[in-house]
Amino acid sequence: MQKASTLLPKVLRRHGLKGEADASLIIHKANEWMLSHGAPEDAKATKLKDGALFIEVEHSTSAQECLGLSDDLLHWLQKMYDGSLIQKLRIIRRRESMVG
Repeated sequence: MQKASTLLPKVLRRHGLKGEADASLIIHKANEWMLSHGAPEDAKATKLKDGALFIEVEHSTSAQECLGLSDDLLHWLQKMYDGSLIQKLRIIRRRESMVG
C-alpha cells in the first residue's frame, strides 16, 4: 500500500491540480516565513504567477521593509522548493488602499 505522501501528488497531477497545490503551499510557507522574520503585518503573499511570487502591502513603508527581506525569502523558497517555480518576488500595493 502506498503512503498518502506519495499518492497525493500523483492524483493531483492526474487531475491537473498539481500546479495549483504547489502554488498554495508556497504562498502559505512564504506567509509563515514573513511572520517569523519580522515582516510588516500588512504584508501577505497572495499569488504565484509565471515564476513571480506576489506580496501585497498596504503602505509604502511596508513595501520598503519587505524589500529588505525579499532576497532572504527568495533564497529560502528556492532552496525549499524547485528553484524554477519561484524566480522573483514582486511587492505591490493593495488596490483598495490607494487614494485617488
